[in-house]
Amino acid sequence: MSLAKRRIIRYSVVSVVAAASLLLSACSAPTPDSQPDEALTVNFSSAPGTIDPAQACEASEVAFTGNLYTRLTQYGTKPGPDGTQQFDASKIEPWLAKSWDISEDGLVYTFNLVEGAVFPSGEPMDAEAVKYSFERVLTTNGCGAYFVLDGFYDPPMISTIEAPDANTVVITLNKANANALQDWAQAAAGIVDKTVVEANGGVVADTVNEWMGSHSAGGGPFLLESYDPSTRAVLVANPDYFGEQPASSKILVNFVADNSTLQLQASSGAADVTVGLSKIAAADLAESGKARIIANDSTQSTQIRINSTRPGLDNNQVRQALAYAVPYDDIIESVASGYATAFNGPFTPVIPQFNPELGKAHETDMEKAKQLMADSGVTLPLSVELLVSAGIPGSEQIGTILQSVWGEIGVDVTVSSLADADFSQRNSEGDYEVAMGQDGPGVVDGGFYLGYATGCADPFAGYSVCVPGVDEILADARGATDPVVQQDLYDQITTLWNDYATMIQVYADKTVVVLSPDVTTYTYSPVYDMRTWGKK
Repeated sequence: MSLAKRRIIRYSVVSVVAAASLLLSACSAPTPDSQPDEALTVNFSSAPGTIDPAQACEASEVAFTGNLYTRLTQYGTKPGPDGTQQFDASKIEPWLAKSWDISEDGLVYTFNLVEGAVFPSGEPMDAEAVKYSFERVLTTNGCGAYFVLDGFYDPPMISTIEAPDANTVVITLNKANANALQDWAQAAAGIVDKTVVEANGGVVADTVNEWMGSHSAGGGPFLLESYDPSTRAVLVANPDYFGEQPASSKILVNFVADNSTLQLQASSGAADVTVGLSKIAAADLAESGKARIIANDSTQSTQIRINSTRPGLDNNQVRQALAYAVPYDDIIESVASGYATAFNGPFTPVIPQFNPELGKAHETDMEKAKQLMADSGVTLPLSVELLVSAGIPGSEQIGTILQSVWGEIGVDVTVSSLADADFSQRNSEGDYEVAMGQDGPGVVDGGFYLGYATGCADPFAGYSVCVPGVDEILADARGATDPVVQQDLYDQITTLWNDYATMIQVYADKTVVVLSPDVTTYTYSPVYDMRTWGKK
């Protein structure tokens, strides 16, 4: 897979921050006076680079685009913090598909669709529309294809898509994949109106449809009333939507890159919902009592990647020593303002394959770290370069902390702060000794994450790390349809991952959202499903 495609499968803070800086550095938020009182006002720190479900890659793109399109399936929900709701990755529920059947061998999915659903054009949102939409994603071969295929290209996860009648879709797989229903709950699997797409560029193999990048061809819960990629979008409830009407009839979405402006409008009540505010600013608001802070567990983690091919770092005891010398709790408080969770292993606690016993927070033990270094036989001091990205909040601060504590165990650290593009390139090429980054999968599944986060055949392409023995177990785990068997395989992977210590998990990130006192209903989801966001 090309490096261009590798950017699609993770929700990386580097790319989100870079996109915000590029698109919005010269922009300010609209003034509160220009916003109707009856609308819900939402401020996002990052603007989407595209709103085409076939091309949406980054968190900001997927989060916005998903509200314009209906999918076959959707996440279930469960209670969240402070009376809110949050998504439940372990529950996949009907949406356009009111029910489905899966063959005994796990290869054939037969979906029974809601009857009478239509697009704004009046065209039916039926089986032919689903078939066209999936085939469009696969033909254009952009970011969306990776999501729909769960990363399987050779052979592709999907073998055929058939529409035997208006209300039935049959999708046949080349290999069983227990995660398929979640893949098809992603924005990439949004159902598009063929008449709109064909009237505006159509479908060309391996080609981006530029019109779709800034227009909607969907029939989701919201319609796109207006859209300025650099400043604002206006969403209105779709009167022809077949499901329950959204809690808000109109949502004004402002794209605001400046953190101070985000904080000011959140504290003043000019914004009803604020997404992307820095954790330090959120902590200040929480302390002042001027806003309601909702923090949800996410797939993102702040991590230290160790290149195990480099001299000294190829020693497992050295890597283990580095892990024991990290002051996890102190970093969570000082850098993440407490909006994070310590854990260990490849999976953050929100991912269904996370095992609480194997994923317990790593212990900080300086004496053990020193003993491991002494036992390693590596000549000290060991000199290493630690790469950090200027685009990841707190990374330079963490780098300074590591420089100090690792120095105590005989490791001399040079911290190199790089621009986002340089940091990403060196990581992708494996041109580093130690690198501190933030990463998380775009689909909330352990197999999806490990599909690009590990791999010894191509050990460092796209930030991957090589953990010997994982590749073979992972192939079996991703094809397992028995949940007990699958979990056992992922537990084996977690044990190997922890023992090899080529990636140190500093903490699992929490997504922090600020709500005004007027907001009465809110559900957190990685795709920021705004159907339930509403106020008095």
